[in-house]
Amino acid sequence: MQYSLRGGILWLSVFFLLHLVLLALFVLDPPPESRGFLTEFATGLGFVGMAFFISQFITTGRFKSVAPSFGTDMLLNFHRYAGVAGVVLVLAHPALLIWSDPTFLRFFDPTVNFFRAMALLGVTGAMLLIILISVRGLPRWLTYEQWRLAHSGLAVLIVFIGMVHGLQVSNYLDTLWKQGVWAGAILIAIGLLVEVRFVRPLRMLKQPYRVHSVQEEQGDAWTIELEPDGHEGLAFRAGQFAWITIGDTPFQLQQNPFSIASAEGASTLRFTARVVGDFTASWKDLEPGTKAWVDGPYGAFTLTEDSKGFYFIVGGSGIVPVMSILRTMRSRNDTRFVKLVYCNPSVSRIIFLDELEELQEDLNLRIIHFLEEEPASDVAFDYEVGLLEQEHIAKFLPPDKNNFSYYSCGPAPLMDTTEESLRAMGVDWRRIIPERFGLI
Repeated sequence: MQYSLRGGILWLSVFFLLHLVLLALFVLDPPPESRGFLTEFATGLGFVGMAFFISQFITTGRFKSVAPSFGTDMLLNFHRYAGVAGVVLVLAHPALLIWSDPTFLRFFDPTVNFFRAMALLGVTGAMLLIILISVRGLPRWLTYEQWRLAHSGLAVLIVFIGMVHGLQVSNYLDTLWKQGVWAGAILIAIGLLVEVRFVRPLRMLKQPYRVHSVQEEQGDAWTIELEPDGHEGLAFRAGQFAWITIGDTPFQLQQNPFSIASAEGASTLRFTARVVGDFTASWKDLEPGTKAWVDGPYGAFTLTEDSKGFYFIVGGSGIVPVMSILRTMRSRNDTRFVKLVYCNPSVSRIIFLDELEELQEDLNLRIIHFLEEEPASDVAFDYEVGLLEQEHIAKFLPPDKNNFSYYSCGPAPLMDTTEESLRAMGVDWRRIIPERFGLI
């Protein structure tokens, strides 16, 4: 599906409206005495910065009505940069206050008010830490599940202390209605997190899954197949993903997002992933009948019905959502033209190699493999050696380029090259549909 400009404008309007509402607390009914421009400006930065933080609970709340307007890739990029902007604004708040009047240092003095000082010092450290673990990537000593818990916990701590600090100072929150709006906005944001972490698992209890089979794939990858246990299963669109949990209960820290590899309408859900961590390394040992839980579907990496054809540029396990799309096209007898450029280090790392060759026989599909290593002379498929560059993308670009849709999924350098190249060649941005695994 193409991204919705109307939906994008709608959600951006909601985003800015939230900031205007909270900023209204700053400009409506101001205190009778001004404390000087710099002091009042710094106070305003604090309100706007907190609004940035509050809005981030929407962009990570797995709301299915939001992602199709932007795509998961754009949404999570926005979340990252808006979060950084929020930290900068909130940290600028005390810095400018102290610069304008050094007596504001008393807020950080434990001899004046111990609990207030500890809270403000703690939230300052929390903001720096949340940026460190979000922007610099996952530290080696931290598991993905621990990172998600730390990220959520730090976010809740920041907005909660921000709420309490604003109510305690009350220079601009001196009336009941303003206190209610301020506290209500923050509590709603925290409530969105509670909905994702606790309410959704409650609903998932009514729709359990079980492991049906486990299959080894080429390229150090495994496929697990989940079957619904006592219900009709998940309705999804080809190319979407879901969060899966393996174990007796959905109330556990281990929740991971994976692209669905099944064709639309399949009675079971298939997920394929390379072994890149403890969770995927455990797939080979899963026994049939093991309980599993699924939250989804999510994502906008789906077919555009008005496209004349499709151009996929993927790398590594980025082939998984594409397989869902190709398998769906085969089941529908979809005859539209498909070009697939698939990048891997070597032949041995190509996931679904045999099935991809079969799909070329069943679909109007042409596959070009890009390999970093020269393969053996007896390979029977089309390939080129080297790293994918703009001239390669241009080589396979259809002449009526804006009647096609362009999909990219894989390592960040490959996706950056793809998106920049397509835009440079005049492809309409609404026709470029990216999916970055590393952002979720």
